Amino acid sequence: MTSTGDGFSAWFEQPADAAEAAHTLHRTIEHAALAAPGGSVRVRVGLASGSVFDLGADASGMAVAEAARVMSTAGPGETHVSQSVI
Repeated sequence: MTSTGDGFSAWFEQPADAAEAAHTLHRTIEHAALAAPGGSVRVRVGLASGSVFDLGADASGMAVAEAARVMSTAGPGETHVSQSVI
C-alpha cells in the first residue's frame, strides 16, 4: 500500500480480495462518518487487474494506471471496476 496524497493505492493477489476490501472500506467509513457530529465522508474506489511492479514503497504498471483512471469515473461512495476485473 502507498499514499497518493489525499488517497492511497493497495495491491491484492486476487480481484475478489480487492472487491471485498473496497466493500469493507465503504462500510467502515460510512459507519465512522455517521458517528461523527456532522460527519460525511465518501470515498471513490477503482479496481483493475493485471501486472504490477513492486517498487518497494510504491508500485507501477498498467494495472496501477488503469485503476486510477477507473477510480476517476467513480462518484463519492462508488466502486468502479475495469473490464479486466469482470
